[in-house]
Amino acid sequence: MIAKNFKKKKMHTTLTHYFHSSSVGPLFILILLVHAMAEPIKLHPIGDSTTEGFEVETVWRYWLYKKLVKNGYDNIDFVGSRRGTKRDTILSDTAWDMDHDGHFSSKASQVLNGNLAREHKGSIKEWAPKFTPHIAVIYLGTNDIRGSRKTADIIKTFEGIIQVLRDARKEVKIVVCQIPYWDYKRYGGSQSAVDALNATLPSLKDLESEISPVKIVDLNSDYKVSDHRDGIHPDTTGAVKIADRIYETIVPWVKITAIKKLDVINQSNRTSGKSSLRLTIQDNMPVRVWISVESGSDFRNRKGYSITGRKITTQ
Repeated sequence: MIAKNFKKKKMHTTLTHYFHSSSVGPLFILILLVHAMAEPIKLHPIGDSTTEGFEVETVWRYWLYKKLVKNGYDNIDFVGSRRGTKRDTILSDTAWDMDHDGHFSSKASQVLNGNLAREHKGSIKEWAPKFTPHIAVIYLGTNDIRGSRKTADIIKTFEGIIQVLRDARKEVKIVVCQIPYWDYKRYGGSQSAVDALNATLPSLKDLESEISPVKIVDLNSDYKVSDHRDGIHPDTTGAVKIADRIYETIVPWVKITAIKKLDVINQSNRTSGKSSLRLTIQDNMPVRVWISVESGSDFRNRKGYSITGRKITTQ
């Protein structure tokens, strides 16, 4: 007989797996084999042309993906309504997760409400419910400034985007990027407007909660206009700088150990042979767990559970 239950704790879920031995004998030794595999963590890049990009060498998403995989975090699934980079760009490397929602020339207000530039389709109100990301990276504001939007209005738009993301997944973890300077003579806008937005973006941390943190990542410090390929979009040096800073910001989230605690409670005796295995799971990290019980060469009671947040389902 196998039964399961779980206790709710703050920020954790405990799964207890019970099993009974049918073996005969004064002593029954149980060997518990536990395999836990984290399900993919969905990362949603949301932005404008800097997020969409050109050649892969100049795309920060490319370098972020490569760095995550290189360091063993290969359980990340980039999500979004678009794939690749700017249309008709020939890619020298396609062995990476190219999904995203970077939309050329688009303002934050268009990402929130639709009517995107360059005939792009959709809005965060469609993407968030579809992809339900665990982590969202928001790199917006450049085109809002170029379009003379006020700082207060841009911040309000960011607040709206964050709310839509939380409506889709209440535990979503949010990264908001402070944007680099660019060539204002060529593309419009001003340094003072960038400074005003970057100085105000940290106020969004007031929206964070215990289950849905908001992190502000500074992409402007030590980023030079010469790190752009054309005065406004990053070259390889700039893309790597952006990727490195976003990586440092999100890696504490992706490296959280799913199995926080494992207790083998051996209550086996000659009468009931009952034992149990207790797993304490980090909340909001989707995990699939298989539990097997082995006695000598007798393999039995293999059971699988899928755990997402505090929802436990039998596999």
